[in-house]
Order: sequence, then structure tokens, then C-alpha cells
Amino acid sequence: MYRNCKLMGSVILIAYVMLAVSLADSLKQVDHITQKLRCLVCQNESVFESNTFFSASIKQQVYEQVKQGMDESSIFESLRLRYGDAILFEPAYNATNFLLWFLPVVFFLIVLYKVYRMIRQ
Repeated sequence: MYRNCKLMGSVILIAYVMLAVSLADSLKQVDHITQKLRCLVCQNESVFESNTFFSASIKQQVYEQVKQGMDESSIFESLRLRYGDAILFEPAYNATNFLLWFLPVVFFLIVLYKVYRMIRQ
């Protein structure tokens, strides 16, 4: 009888440790993901750093998705579809983003060319 109780206690302890390790890994993954997400209320803070209700909601959503076994890119995509590109600190590269980043450079080069032509005359 004592031996069975000791065995049962060992099994419960092992299960508890495995659960704790699994939970710690999940929380670590949630922290890693939320550091790459922008708080839409604070704008200059990550979801990980922010203490707003919105950030708490996003952390909960990410935790649930991690528990479901979704990978990082799938989680980012689901949040991007729901909240737009603004939620990502590193938005995806597409035609719109390309114009936003490189159009000012093109305008600057045009202005330099115009100034150069004005000086030459």
C-alpha cells in the first residue's frame, strides 16, 4: 500500500513538473511574440511592455493561440488581419510599404537634381 502511494506521488510530481515546464515554455513564447507587437493604445511600446487593457487582451489572445499550437507567423498573420499592419513592429514588405519607404528618397533626389540645375544656370 505504501509503495503504491509512493509511486502515485512520484507520478503526480512528474506530471506537475511537466505541466510547469510546458507552461513556462508557453509563457516564454508569448513574451517573445508580444515583444514584436505594437500596443495600439500606447503606440511607442510593445504589447509586452504595456499595461493597458488592449495589451492584456492581446497577450491573452496570443497565449490561447500558442496553447492551440499555432506557430509565430500564423499568430502574427491573424493579428495583422484583425488589427492591420500597425500592430506589427516589423510590417510585411509589400507595394504600399515600398512606396512609403522609398518615395521620400525619390522626392529628395528630384529636389537635389533641381537644386543642382539651378546652381549650374
